[in-house]
Amino acid sequence: MFRLSLQIANPEVVRAWRMRAGLTVGGAGVLSIGTLVKQMRALVPEGALQEHFIYMALAIAFVTALPLTTFPRVLSVSVAQLGFATSLMYLGYSLLGVFLPDYRLVLNALLILVAFVFIVIFSSGPVYYYKERSWSDLALGVGNLFVFIGLWLYPLSEIWR
Repeated sequence: MFRLSLQIANPEVVRAWRMRAGLTVGGAGVLSIGTLVKQMRALVPEGALQEHFIYMALAIAFVTALPLTTFPRVLSVSVAQLGFATSLMYLGYSLLGVFLPDYRLVLNALLILVAFVFIVIFSSGPVYYYKERSWSDLALGVGNLFVFIGLWLYPLSEIWR
């Protein structure tokens, strides 16, 4: 059961995702969530960013990468990758204050498009599990994807209310 998801992940991939999530202090790369937040704050005028989404993005990246600290498995890498994508979505939501009220639909449409891109990218795992006829891994992969789709789109439902 879960024979593919519980395989030991490539150590270089684990290291890269630890850095991106900010779990590794040394060598934090250009693609880390913390670096992206610093760059956003430098580009956007004071008070235009919705700070709570920034903190949520940092927390999501950190929490979803925690399993990588002790369990370097394929499943842990997948959760960290999905968490990183979720953090990017929440950084996008933090830009809501930059848009005039009549133009917030533009940001919503862009974020829905990004969510579709992420769905296409991350559906490759369940497709692989299907081809390998690993049904428990397929169920786990589809379940993970649905949870993260909900996390990506939940703020939109709150914004539209």
